[in-house]
Amino acid sequence: MQLAKIKEVKASYNDAFLPNHDPGWEASCLTDFAKISSVTEQEFRTPEFQRFLWELDDIASIGPGNSVTVPGAYQDVEIVEVLWQLKQWIPSQDVISRASHLDAEYNRLIGLVSPRHNLRRPWARLARLFWGLRPEEMLCLVDSVRTNKFRVWLEQPTQGLGFIGQHVISRQALREALGPEASPTDHVLYSQFSWHVWKQLNPKQPEAITKPEVVGTKVTDTPQLAILPAKVQRKGISYVSNNLALLLSIVRGAENGNDRESLLHQIADEVPTLSSASRVNVLSQAPSLGLLSVEGGTYRPTAAGKALLEGEPPADVLTPIMVRTVFGFAHILDDLGYAGTLTRLETSQKCRSYYPRWTTDFAPNQLITWMRDLGLVEIKGVGKQALIKLTESGEYWRSGLPNEIKIPSLLLSNELPDEKALEEVAQEEATSLVPDFVTPSVDAILTRFHQDDRLKTLVFTDAQIRMLHAALHSAQGKRFVLLAGLSGTGKTSIARGYAQAYCEARSLEMKAHYAQVAVWPDWTDPTGLLGFVNPLANPPTFQETPALQLLLAAHTNPDKPYFLCLDEMNLARVEHYFAPFLSAMEGGNGRLTIHANRDAVDAIPSSIAWPGNLFVMGTVNMDETTYPFSDKVLDRAFTFEFWDVDLERWSQVAAARENAKTAVDLLQPVLKQLAEALKPARRHFGYRTCDEVLGFVMAYPEAEHEIALDAAILAKVLPKVRGDSGGELPKAIDKALEVTKAANLMRCTDKLTQMRATLQEMGAVRFWY
Repeated sequence: MQLAKIKEVKASYNDAFLPNHDPGWEASCLTDFAKISSVTEQEFRTPEFQRFLWELDDIASIGPGNSVTVPGAYQDVEIVEVLWQLKQWIPSQDVISRASHLDAEYNRLIGLVSPRHNLRRPWARLARLFWGLRPEEMLCLVDSVRTNKFRVWLEQPTQGLGFIGQHVISRQALREALGPEASPTDHVLYSQFSWHVWKQLNPKQPEAITKPEVVGTKVTDTPQLAILPAKVQRKGISYVSNNLALLLSIVRGAENGNDRESLLHQIADEVPTLSSASRVNVLSQAPSLGLLSVEGGTYRPTAAGKALLEGEPPADVLTPIMVRTVFGFAHILDDLGYAGTLTRLETSQKCRSYYPRWTTDFAPNQLITWMRDLGLVEIKGVGKQALIKLTESGEYWRSGLPNEIKIPSLLLSNELPDEKALEEVAQEEATSLVPDFVTPSVDAILTRFHQDDRLKTLVFTDAQIRMLHAALHSAQGKRFVLLAGLSGTGKTSIARGYAQAYCEARSLEMKAHYAQVAVWPDWTDPTGLLGFVNPLANPPTFQETPALQLLLAAHTNPDKPYFLCLDEMNLARVEHYFAPFLSAMEGGNGRLTIHANRDAVDAIPSSIAWPGNLFVMGTVNMDETTYPFSDKVLDRAFTFEFWDVDLERWSQVAAARENAKTAVDLLQPVLKQLAEALKPARRHFGYRTCDEVLGFVMAYPEAEHEIALDAAILAKVLPKVRGDSGGELPKAIDKALEVTKAANLMRCTDKLTQMRATLQEMGAVRFWY
């Protein structure tokens, strides 16, 4: 510990604890600390006092963190209770125990506040609240960058602690060097000491043009960033999947010194499918980003690399480096800061306008991907219309950008871009590090079917759901099933219901993980599913589809499930429009071809590795309007038939509807007998028909339900009765006549009598003649 240096800094102030400290700010801190310390429990729990706790602007400004408001937390009983217990907490004498406890409470509160009261996490706001609530353990450094710098200056190890824990051990170091705090004033002075040291450690750099700070010692939350002249900045930085994780692994591999070949072998062992050119490129990034130094052929971590190994957030280490050395990185941060939200296309076009030699969106898109992995931006959607906005971390770093980054003279360069080389490296990559895909148990999925109010209304057996689950997990890469059979038996419902239960078992919102696409009879090629390039636009644009957006999302997030339901799949010839899918899912390393262009168009690549996390379910109706399946399709899918209709189970579900029991009791026996009569001829009906007949009957007064039932069956059931006399149809019509006569359905009886006569006379019959 730098005990002597702490005392030396303190001694340099002569009689004043700090030079030029702000008495007004000091008074504000003491007033707020006293108010918090003396508050009664009853007052503490009021929304007014909770608002005061979360809005301690008098003692610390948190810069961009001010935009992360949490008014809902003021009346959240669970959050208020945690804060009250934190105020009443009796600390241990052991510093690590205290640090660990406050770390855990900080993370606990973050989890309670977000996303419940704000999708963004109020890191700085909560750190300031901790300082107000426990001033004896905290410093006024309410961001991790300053806190970490001050801890390093104190030569204190991280001890595996987080952001708040580092405050605790830093305060303890000051306490040991300068003596215990004698009064609340000392809490303020010790915090000012840390702020003064931070200012000494981080003087403004010549290249940086920083935004104005608040005068005095009142805390601001604005970093100081510097940018090299545009001419010497690198024009783009390549990206391979999980590049950041791979970069951290390289730094770890060089911790005790390592040579180039050994590190390349390490990369190859971790990602066997990564091309040799990509391995060399990733390794070269580590020294160029200042994470490794090379002396005598030996790679070792620099100070920045060591900071990563010690657990400092990658964004805190790499963002200043990227802003300083990589052209376009700062410009995208700044554009998003001003606009709030931009599409991927808008972001890329703006960035390209700053460097006209970029002729495609490739280099800007690489920068966006780096920003995503560093947690600076969040991206919603896929493709050119994906929405991009800064995260809280992104807003923090954007606040420290120089003011003059877009002067025209700083945007022009005679240097040729290395964009084409970047593209060639990226195209050679087949796959990269893939996170583990977690499969929920079939029991967890069944639990959702039994408990969810909507799923409980679906008439399926546990055995059917177990078979579907097994088929979709029997062969990784061929998660493909065909759901065939009678129309209206719930084939689409089971596909959607299974996806919902699966996502809920994984704590995911189904909306972003499920797409239902209706197949059109005129599909003769894959463009209906995969979209197409519009060559008439300048520059060319890509017409996306919901199926393509789902595929790209699955490719981007290999650890999450995605479900594609193709409704009425055989209305067109499957071999024509589904050919790229059939080819890609064959074998372990298949690629799905999206378009024929060599380069990406509107951020849509020409091909992607087949997503092993994609579940494809196709519904099929086999009649004269549809096409049969070839063996090429059947070889890749499990096929399940849905011909049996459980009307007993349906009636139990239907009778639970409001005011439906009387109508169900009337029509259930008739529908059941009709279904049994028509089933041998495969002219029976499914649950959808039953639901519609029930709805029709319930639209009539109860006294007219029998009349309504006659009309409903005539309109919904009998039109599907057709065929010739060579099969089971004559017997089916005779049995159906017995049912309608017994139920006194006169209109149905007359129609069936007419149809039977036509069948006997003509040898074939349809409802319409």
